[in-house]
Amino acid sequence: MPTTLGGWLTYSDPSAGVLVRLVEHLTYTGVAVLIACAIGLPLGVLLGHRGRGGQVAIALAGTGRAVP
Repeated sequence: MPTTLGGWLTYSDPSAGVLVRLVEHLTYTGVAVLIACAIGLPLGVLLGHRGRGGQVAIALAGTGRAVP
């Protein structure tokens, strides 16, 4: 196991858990998508049904895209 920054950057062990990291990454991605859907879908249905607040939603979406 590397203990320095240089060792960490150059350390490459093919058996170091690539599949574990892949599953971890896909889990984080899935949770993020579920949270986004849980927030976005009801909000979209509410705004679409009422027909009000569209400009606020567009401004918030634009801000969300601009902020990394």
